[in-house]
Order: sequence, then structure tokens, then C-alpha cells
Amino acid sequence: MNALAYPASGLTIAYTRMFLQKHESNDHSAKNDAGYSRSEMAYPGLVASAKGLQSLHTLMRYFGWVWTIISTVILAIVVYGTVLTARFEEAHKAVDDSISQIYTQVDSEKAENASGAPTLAKGTADLLCDVRTIAERSSKMKLLCNQRSFNQALYEKSIKDVAAFAERYRFLTQIWIFPASIEPSWREGHPENVQSVKLVLSAYTNYVLPVFFGLLGAIAYFLRNIGNRVTGSTLAPRDETLIAIRLILGAIAGTATGLLFRPDSVPAVNSGAGMLALSTPAIAFLAAYGADGFFRMIEALIARIFSLDPPDKPSPPR
Repeated sequence: MNALAYPASGLTIAYTRMFLQKHESNDHSAKNDAGYSRSEMAYPGLVASAKGLQSLHTLMRYFGWVWTIISTVILAIVVYGTVLTARFEEAHKAVDDSISQIYTQVDSEKAENASGAPTLAKGTADLLCDVRTIAERSSKMKLLCNQRSFNQALYEKSIKDVAAFAERYRFLTQIWIFPASIEPSWREGHPENVQSVKLVLSAYTNYVLPVFFGLLGAIAYFLRNIGNRVTGSTLAPRDETLIAIRLILGAIAGTATGLLFRPDSVPAVNSGAGMLALSTPAIAFLAAYGADGFFRMIEALIARIFSLDPPDKPSPPR
């Protein structure tokens, strides 16, 4: 019978039934008068192990839901803040480009008309585009001034958006990992504080989120592995220890990802349906889910960096 049921066996089938005993508590046909199932009567020594794995599985199911929600919320906040700071950088560059184009146009008009207005010094673009004198400017200059006003409005709005983000999610900067809080001058719209927000978001992206998604990947592997073994009735007593160890190794692999990978050093991967640009949290999730491959990479890296093999000796002369 064991040969016919391979890779399952009588022991693994009985252990799987014990693991599922909680969900089959109303199946009295499988129990004797004393309340014990046939599996428990055949393998009484496996009951405690099956109950322990069942408790761990239940804990991981509920904890997985909670951890998924927390990770999703933190990821959404970090991504939102990253988008705001990126928009600030784009708006700042657009304002600088607009001012540069205005000065270039002034120099061009001066070269065409020697008796024209002198070129204004840098920092006086506001005077050049003043509403009281804009009517005297050329059509090209009017367009450039309008574009500059639009870019300036976007720039000021981006500063306010980042300031509102920093005020709303101050807890990101007030935990003990990042003791430097955002200055109250945010309310005054100081753009230099954007760099402080970028530093905090960068730390979350490279080191905090990999921990969250590394543990999430380890939980996903645990639940999926248990599900596959239950489906094939191949759950065995050793899985109680092996899967618990694998859960810890997956969490360690996800945590270590932030030390080994940088966002700018992760290459794009061809998934078959297109190129995927993996982020550091995504690498952490994959490393935790496939911890075996991650640690094989670590072992190969150790052998390459700390190779203790003696150098090849030259061949003796013939």
C-alpha cells in the first residue's frame, strides 16, 4: 500500500489526518467510542507533534493577515512619499530650466538689438516677468514668463505636499531608528527639508521594508508548503522542526537583503512576459521565499571573497 501511495505513506497520511483533526472534529465515523481517531490509535506518538504544527499553522495564518496589512500600509506610505519628493525634484529642475531659458532669451534679444534692454543679472527673473512690465516684452518672452510662472506654482505646491506628508506621517521620523524629527519650519515652506524626508524614505526602502517583506515571504512559503504537503498527504513529523527552521531562515534572508543589494545595483530580470525592475523589498520577498537559493548564493560569495585554497603550484620541469 505504501508503494501504491508513494510519495505518501501510511505514516504521512496518518500525520496529515491528525494535522487536519481540528477541521474534522465533527466526523464521528472516523473515531472510536473513546473519542480517538484511527490515526491517533495507530500512531499515538505523533499526536503532540501534529497538534504543535497545527497550532503554528493557525498562528501563521492570522499573523500573515496582520503582517500583510501592516506591510501594505507602510509600503503605500513610503511609495507615496517617494513620489512626492520625486515630483519636488522635477518641479525644482523645471523652474531652473525656465529661468535659464529667460536669461538666454534676454541675451538673444540684446544681441539682435544693440539698443535693447540690458541683460538682467541672475536672480531678477521676477522683475523681468513682472506683470507691470510684461506687456513690453516680446511674444517669446511672454511665453517663457508664463511657463516659468506655471513651473513656479508647481514647485511651491510640491513643497506644500511634501510638508503635509511629513506632518501627517511624523511617526516615520520619530521612532528610535530615526531620532531626527522634521523641523517646525515645514509650515514656512522651506524646501531644504525635503532632503530630510528623502533620507528617511531611503532608509525605509533599503532597510525597513526588506525586513517587512522578508518576513512576509517566509510566511508565504510556510503556508504554501504546508498546503502542498496536505494536498499530497506527505506531511511528516520532521516537518514541524524543518518548517519552523525554514521560517526563521527566510526571515533572516529577507533582512540581509538590505545589506547586499542597492536599488541602483539590482539588474532588470526577464520574467518571460517582460522585463521586471526589482526593488529592494521585492528582492527581500524573493530571498525569503526561496531561502535555499539565497543561502547558496551566500556560500558561493563567501568562497569567492574568503577563498582559502592554496595557490596552484607550478608544474615541475620535465
